[in-house]
Amino acid sequence: MQYRNLGATGLQLSAIGYGAGDNAGLMVEAPFEEQCRVLGRALELGVTYIDTAAGYGDNKSETNLGKALKALGVRPLINSKVEIVLSQVDDIAGAIERSVEASLGRLGIDALDIVQIHNPVVHRRPENARTGPTGPWLPLEVHEYLGPGGVMEGLRRLRQAGKARFTGFAGAGSDPLLAKAIFATGEISLLNTGYNLLNPTAGMPKPA
Repeated sequence: MQYRNLGATGLQLSAIGYGAGDNAGLMVEAPFEEQCRVLGRALELGVTYIDTAAGYGDNKSETNLGKALKALGVRPLINSKVEIVLSQVDDIAGAIERSVEASLGRLGIDALDIVQIHNPVVHRRPENARTGPTGPWLPLEVHEYLGPGGVMEGLRRLRQAGKARFTGFAGAGSDPLLAKAIFATGEISLLNTGYNLLNPTAGMPKPA
């Protein structure tokens, strides 16, 4: 296994991570014995990083992952995520704290290595935000990120309380200039973005 430094965080991650999302299904629907067997084998081969979220399988991913980690007696690096919904926009910082507290309980740990926000940042939220081309996550307006009681405040509270070592931003669907403004706050240590064989431009120059 190869290992790489994650930005300026000082964290060293395996080049291949363990995805506990609901799209693969393993950590949501598979029998517990199979979850332990596959996760155990991944860790045996050198995987040190696990990606999950409260929204994966309506909490099932975190719950099953917590049980498997306890059964295996291991504690790899864990990244989980918060998704703000429309009913929470009046208290985004509080919603972030409550979501992470619940995630920690399901995972059976005291703190997350990384907490990321799943909501893209936009100038103005479209009327069709939940069903239109903006994607599956509710876009948040820039003032909901940067203003009082917003995303940045919620992430700062997590770090100050020792509930998250580092905080990040899942930027799919965001306005690129606003994403840069989010990074300029110094509150964000990493970006979760698409990177694959069809579109590798997140990690290399755009071909001519």
